[in-house]
Amino acid sequence: MKHRTLLVIAAIVACATMLPAAAAKKFTAKSPDGKLVVDIETGERTTWTLTREGRTVLAASELRFSRALRAEPGARLEPVSPPLPAAQAPKPAAAGAPAYPPMPPGMQPAVPAGEKAPPPTPTDIYDFVFQLGAFRDPGIVDDLRQRLEGRGLRTRMERSGKLYLVMVVMRGTDDRAREVEAIAQDMHLGKPLMRSRKPVPGRR
Repeated sequence: MKHRTLLVIAAIVACATMLPAAAAKKFTAKSPDGKLVVDIETGERTTWTLTREGRTVLAASELRFSRALRAEPGARLEPVSPPLPAAQAPKPAAAGAPAYPPMPPGMQPAVPAGEKAPPPTPTDIYDFVFQLGAFRDPGIVDDLRQRLEGRGLRTRMERSGKLYLVMVVMRGTDDRAREVEAIAQDMHLGKPLMRSRKPVPGRR
């Protein structure tokens, strides 16, 4: 059915394009189920509109090739759509407005040759204490401490009743402290418990 509808539409368009320009006519073609409707109007220009179940699928558009068939040999056809507007130069920034958007946090602008780079942004330093486990067997504690120190962490053991606690102590930034959590997760120890986070006076 779709092919039959397309053939009917093509036949109507072909006939419409052969009519003289002065003969203003209107043709309508429908699909077998009546859902698709094509309206073609001829005159000075030939236009067609496509609707489906009453909704416009294609607004009235000119069949430009119909004008080409009617035109005299060598005649120049006017463009169907208006020419695009010429590109406009960007407007200058208002006085006092920044020439470029602000840099994302942590990024520094490039430094031209011969100039010094600005000093780095100060970062807060803290003394951290993490608890990574509690065990009854001191042998397990010693083994875990060796494994943690092999990953570059400082450890110590504390007693809490009948339990031996494995502690990690470090000084650094919050980013450095997050490395302890990553190491603990990698060693399947779970999330470490932060027992202390004290700023270091005068260290930024």
